Amino acid sequence: MNHLIYKSDKNVSALNKLIANGLYCGYIGPKKFELEPNKIPNNCRLIGILNDDGSYELRFDFLAPISIAAKIAIIIGLVVSIFQLIEGNWMFPIWFVFFPLVLILFGYKLKQKREIKRFTDRMIAIRKKE
Repeated sequence: MNHLIYKSDKNVSALNKLIANGLYCGYIGPKKFELEPNKIPNNCRLIGILNDDGSYELRFDFLAPISIAAKIAIIIGLVVSIFQLIEGNWMFPIWFVFFPLVLILFGYKLKQKREIKRFTDRMIAIRKKE
């Protein structure tokens, strides 16, 4: 499900107020914005990319060190799984690759949902104050 924020002067000013109030850090450009929550630990960011309809599509992503580490871990897990399957060991890939990947994906989706909800709630609160 794509989360959209329509590009209007009120929404852009609300985005600027989120940064000015210290809730997020980042930048807002004419076609894109990137915001990182000002909290510890901070390992995620929200990206809004302007589409053809004139609204920002919200995307959630992890920052570079965690993103790179996750990709490397997935590649290593797949290579080890292939070697274990060739040797005839069917349980190793299931317990040490498949289940951890499912848990990581589940955690990623939960964090994505929570951060986007927190962001939209803050946007709505700022819009109501205006």
